[in-house]
Parts: sequence; structure tokens; C-alpha cells
Amino acid sequence: MERVPTGIEGLDQALNGGIPKGNVILVSGSAGTGKTLLGLSFIYYGATKFNEPGIFISTDQTPEEIRMQAKNFGWDLEELEKKNMLRLYHIDITSEKDMAYLKKLDKLAKEINAKRIVLDSLTTVTEFLTPMEIKKGTKLFQTLEAIVPVPMSEAIIAKNVLMRIIKHLKSTGCTCIVTSELPEEGNWLSRDTCSEFLADGVIILKPFKYARGDVDLIVVKLRYGNHSKDIHKISISEKGIEVKPAEKGVVI
Repeated sequence: MERVPTGIEGLDQALNGGIPKGNVILVSGSAGTGKTLLGLSFIYYGATKFNEPGIFISTDQTPEEIRMQAKNFGWDLEELEKKNMLRLYHIDITSEKDMAYLKKLDKLAKEINAKRIVLDSLTTVTEFLTPMEIKKGTKLFQTLEAIVPVPMSEAIIAKNVLMRIIKHLKSTGCTCIVTSELPEEGNWLSRDTCSEFLADGVIILKPFKYARGDVDLIVVKLRYGNHSKDIHKISISEKGIEVKPAEKGVVI
């Protein structure tokens, strides 16, 4: 299967050349481990190194906040936007109805002929899901009720919505990254406990418990290809994010 290089130094080696084209990859980690930066790097390098337009969707940051973050690494996102190589889209999850952001995504993808998409993050979508979107009478509720004609728990509703989001991302034909918070305890690989099963691949970012500030990167799953089984350190500098070669003898 054709691979799409991320452009991130060291990560493509860990992925044996990149992400399988058209796949949806989950990047899961606790706060401050570099999830957003990894996703933004994937979009930025796609546009600047590989001439692939991309869309960065955020539930937590406005486009202006993302542009400011990018400037820390010398990245001019506004110039890419002017060239139709990039679209930044903020989902206000408290006001979106019936997952209208999926239609907006389709429109943006068509505008720039997008090849890459990042959704940051699934955690915000699922945490606000029940109070803001799942209400009797909404199109989304009626759709889910037709699929599951029994009383629905929040977990069932969340899983169905996550399935809908990931299926929609795959339908675009783009290579995608979605992010999630990683629980500090337990065996799950995401806060919602099911996106790791729905995604084609999973990358985990975990603080190294014996060294303050160090973060481990582990490719846990890659459905359509080989990948490194080693634990890699990542570093963040003024140049961006870098994945270090694995330490010899250190494996999952």
C-alpha cells in the first residue's frame, strides 16, 4: 500500500515510510505531550514538502491561536491559506447541531482539493456530545434511534458518533490524523475507550516517568503495514517536533 510521509524527522522511519494512504491514525496522549504539534506538523509539512493541501480542524483552539502557535516554529500558515494549501477550521462544539461540521469539512476539502486532514480532538467532541447534540428531535438522535431502536446509553451514542466521524473521514480519501486524550490509568488507548479500535493505526505519546519533560512515542498499531515496535523519544525545539531513533534493546 502506498505510504504518505508525515515529513516529521524520525516518525516516517518508525512508520516504515509513512502512513498508509487514506488511513485514519489516532494519536493519543496526555496534556502537553505534543499531540497538537504532531498533527499540525503533518499538515504543514504536507503543504510545504509534498505539495499536498491540508485541513486542520480544532475543537479547542481558534484559527488565530493556531497561527500564533505555528509562528513559534517559523511557520507562516497565513501564506499557505492564501495559496489554498491550508484551511484552519474551529468547531464550536457547544453550538454545532447534528454534526454539521462534517458538511463543512466536505466543502473545505473540495475548495482546496485536500489530501490531508487533522481533527484535534475527539475528546472534546465526545465530552460535549450528550448535553449538546443528543436531544430528542434532532436529526442525529433520529438517525441513531433508527440504528439502535432500544434505550441508548451515553457510551453507545458516543461510539456511534465516533464511528460516523471516522467513516466520514475515510470517505474523503484523505490521509487523516485524529487526536485523543490518554487516560493516566487503565488499559485503554483513548479517553473514549473505542477510537483505538475504529482507527487504522494508533500512536501513543507518554511522558517518560523517570525524566521530567521527556516523552516516549510508541506506534502501537498500523493496520496495513509494518512499523517500529520500539520506544522512541521525541524532542520539541524551535524547529518543531523530532522523533529520535529507538534506544537499542528497548521495545514494547
